[in-house]
Amino acid sequence: MRVVDGVAIVALIAIIVVLALIIARSGHMLRSAGAIPLAVRRGNRWLYGVARYDGEEFRWYRAIDLGPRPTRVLHRASSR
Repeated sequence: MRVVDGVAIVALIAIIVVLALIIARSGHMLRSAGAIPLAVRRGNRWLYGVARYDGEEFRWYRAIDLGPRPTRVLHRASSR
């Protein structure tokens, strides 16, 4: 087997693993309580993701992302 073939196989496996992690993360987040699919407009583009309430915050997570932190957090205004 050539070195180029080995590198191509490793790259393909890495891409498949990353895609599987992204899909698993989105599925896990959608199964959590209070989660909804939600698109957010940013400039001329729509970004798709998952949103959910967490206490006094509305958290939005990008669909194509591996990070555990929300992309945007909106705080509920206090009514006092």
